[in-house]
Amino acid sequence: MVLVSSCGWFWLHPAGILRMVASCGLMIKASTGIILFSLLSLACTGERYNNNQLHTQIIDLSETPVDRQFSLNGSGSELYVLYPDMESLSLKLSILSVEQNGIAPKETFYLDRISYTPEIDFSFGQHLYLILNGQQHIFYYDSEGEGKKVLKWINKDLSEDTWRIDIVSSSGKLIAAINTNHGSIALFSNLGKSLILDFPGSDIHREIILNNVSPRGDVSILPDDRTPGFTLFDATSHRLYLIRWQNKSFIAEPIFNFGEVHYAEYTNEGDLKVLAYDSTSKTLSFLEKNTAQNMLTSIPVTLSQGTNSVFFFYWENNIYFLFNEVIIDRKMEKSYRLSLIFPEDDGFKKKYIFESSAPINKFKALFFNQTLYIAFIQENLKLMSLDISELTSVNNHDL
Repeated sequence: MVLVSSCGWFWLHPAGILRMVASCGLMIKASTGIILFSLLSLACTGERYNNNQLHTQIIDLSETPVDRQFSLNGSGSELYVLYPDMESLSLKLSILSVEQNGIAPKETFYLDRISYTPEIDFSFGQHLYLILNGQQHIFYYDSEGEGKKVLKWINKDLSEDTWRIDIVSSSGKLIAAINTNHGSIALFSNLGKSLILDFPGSDIHREIILNNVSPRGDVSILPDDRTPGFTLFDATSHRLYLIRWQNKSFIAEPIFNFGEVHYAEYTNEGDLKVLAYDSTSKTLSFLEKNTAQNMLTSIPVTLSQGTNSVFFFYWENNIYFLFNEVIIDRKMEKSYRLSLIFPEDDGFKKKYIFESSAPINKFKALFFNQTLYIAFIQENLKLMSLDISELTSVNNHDL
């Protein structure tokens, strides 16, 4: 049941109308926790939130428009943002220092010119960027002439100045690069209708992990030394897949029937948690796959529209949900927000932490040292930081 209040839309799942849905061979059930979670919206007070009370820091990382291809990484007291620069047609790396009173730009590098003509195609700026054991690894396509593209792999220690470069004999759309249990990097690409696995720099042969697949949207890397993997949405079957390491190889397992926009993490117990947006029902849902029982629990979080990026994190044993949305007022004017749902007292509240008249095309986020870092695109690329502890000291906008 969907109810409407003066505070907006919210989900209500009384015990008498819990729904059971079967998907991909898994039973999705609503639990008692869903009822408590969904009732958070009943705490409406009618208060308006004053955004000036929340101290955020926003830095412009680029002066020119940036495509949807960018990466955000963190290591120690530094943040690393990698993105293609449209003006110089180069791959650019910005390094920022995480300081007590905020973030500060440190260095910016033009790594490599990746096109020699302004007539760029879909592969411009395609890259994968990961930091493993103090070492940076970047895979990207370099256009070296008409119709000729080369996949390069550059890597170096964080403390070094010089990059090592290799050419990788692989092609197709870059999907994911992750560390494996045997120390090599697993490189996934989409070639034709197949999900291909290569191991650059090793003698391990190429594998086909999944056939008749059309990956769409961003994947979510699952950093886990025990079970490395990632989640991927397939536009052909309209399923969200879990690609994971099992019995010395990677397997693909369908887990849900939506999730082009999603973010996933493993729990300490090895279960999978996913925050996913369904554009058809305009619903943001929290999914948990219990590995031992092969059960998937679905918790409706809230309704939203125009959502293209999501993220969740934990702080002090509480969960926080971050997403972007489009708000349309009574005059049919649009505003674009980064919104955060967080626990307060015995329920949850919603606050917009950023609002603008310009669209938010995409965001990526990291959380560490009680600070939330969000890189997002509004033509140019921006980076925001927010101290989560401040949320408990200001009045909140209602869900």
